[in-house]
Amino acid sequence: MADNVIAYATEYSNSSGRNPKEVAGEFLYAILENGLMEVGDLEEPGFVPWSHSLDETFEKCIQGFVAYDWEPLGALWWLRITEHGRRWLREHS
Repeated sequence: MADNVIAYATEYSNSSGRNPKEVAGEFLYAILENGLMEVGDLEEPGFVPWSHSLDETFEKCIQGFVAYDWEPLGALWWLRITEHGRRWLREHS
């Protein structure tokens, strides 16, 4: 969920002194760029991934954050772990 990206970034920023918005953007871009998770919407059939390019997806996500003043409260997109993300977790656990 979009909220988790902001929550993790804020938690990290509190200890590192970095800007939470910058951290959220870097974190989101990294998990998408590395194919660990995908962005989509929850609709009637369930999770429906977006079909945009990486950069389009990232920009759409950031625009959503800005529109909700970085407090989406469940109102935006969702994240789903990919098979690659599952493999990465198994290898790094």
